[in-house]
Amino acid sequence: MGIERGVPWRQFAYLNAFFASLCTVIVCAFIHFVTGSARVALLAACFHFGCGFVLLLSVISEDIMPGYTLMLGAMALAGVWFDRPSHGRVVLVCASSPWAG
Repeated sequence: MGIERGVPWRQFAYLNAFFASLCTVIVCAFIHFVTGSARVALLAACFHFGCGFVLLLSVISEDIMPGYTLMLGAMALAGVWFDRPSHGRVVLVCASSPWAG
């Protein structure tokens, strides 16, 4: 990665923080799309980031955060797209979900 060479646990912490911020963006965008309100989206994003699961995993050196980000993105995509499902939308969401597991 070029950051903190020789200290892999710190590298994972930086990666986890990046993926946690990406999760917060996904939550904010999804709620804004569903409600149309920037305030509600901001509150939902703050609540999501403030939850113990995300807050803890975004600063420790485990490798679960990238998988969580992919799964959250797939679920948000499904929530937005499945109001009018088409074959292409179902295939795209199904293809993105297994990568998180």
